[in-house]
Amino acid sequence: MKLYFTLTNGVNNSEIHLNMLRLCLKSARENTSLDLYALYDGEIGDNSYNIFKENGVNVILCKCSFADKLKKYYANSRFEGLLNSVERMLGCFMKFDIALYEKDDDVVLYSDIDTMFLKDIPKEAFNVKTLAAAPEVDKNFDIIKGNKYFSAGIMMLNIPELTKRREKLFEMLDNNIQPYQECWDQGFFNELYKNDFEPMGLEYNWKPYWGINDEAIIIHIHGLKLGSITEKDIDITGNMQNRYTDAALGWLYYTMTAYRTLGINKDREIANFAKFLTVAHKEMNKKQFAFSSFLIHFLYKATKNNKLFSKTNCLLKKKLIKRKLINEDLDNLFEQNGEWKLS
Repeated sequence: MKLYFTLTNGVNNSEIHLNMLRLCLKSARENTSLDLYALYDGEIGDNSYNIFKENGVNVILCKCSFADKLKKYYANSRFEGLLNSVERMLGCFMKFDIALYEKDDDVVLYSDIDTMFLKDIPKEAFNVKTLAAAPEVDKNFDIIKGNKYFSAGIMMLNIPELTKRREKLFEMLDNNIQPYQECWDQGFFNELYKNDFEPMGLEYNWKPYWGINDEAIIIHIHGLKLGSITEKDIDITGNMQNRYTDAALGWLYYTMTAYRTLGINKDREIANFAKFLTVAHKEMNKKQFAFSSFLIHFLYKATKNNKLFSKTNCLLKKKLIKRKLINEDLDNLFEQNGEWKLS
């Protein structure tokens, strides 16, 4: 069974993206039995290529086979602003080129590089007739213009079907036909499979802002990337913490899991991340803020002791810390005069 990635060399100078690539490949190699393949538009010996090879990935050096069609389409459409990152766009659309290179298996798994593999993929998950995918942001599929909308970041792809849909994609590009929801390749995947894609379990595309999930197989580090805190990220986290009670807890837990997987000591970064997640969002419901502050602080302190870390995870997952114990003064235990207290 195979796992495919597609990438251009545009991430080679970004430490954040290189760490995401290392995390994705290392976790896939250690926690799954999948054969790893990458369509890579780059050079032998560059940063991403070396990381691929260090992790036993079968690298296929290639370029997006329909780059000219894409550049013409976006230059002539009302979405010409999406051409601001041509390399990234071409890397995303190279997913369709997997059909050119996979000659043996009828179904393969595709994954973006902002992912972390926690468990092996069961063989039955590859029994897919068209395409299998999970929701994008909400746990239930968003309905956009009457259609269910899925994430193209992790997909089971039936190769014979992908070959057929690829030809339909070219027709859309040549005739400047817009998908019902524009979002680069994801918009076109949703358009091309809108009537017959197969829902994938949430555990295959679990988002950290949904909280901690013991059954999660693949974590999709969606939105807020490992080691990144920008103004855009502030908006993302504020929105998600208001939508999902355990968002801050999930982000911190899976961030710590990621650094442990990479073998990188990031205590200071984790502490700052915890501060960012809690202190930066005072607009949250007061009790929700206090609850998140308490659990995050408790979990962070637990990282200093492996046994305590394990016990703490058990407590959190089983929700033995009761919400009824929360009061509005709890946040004062962890914040005073705007400064985070780690002791």
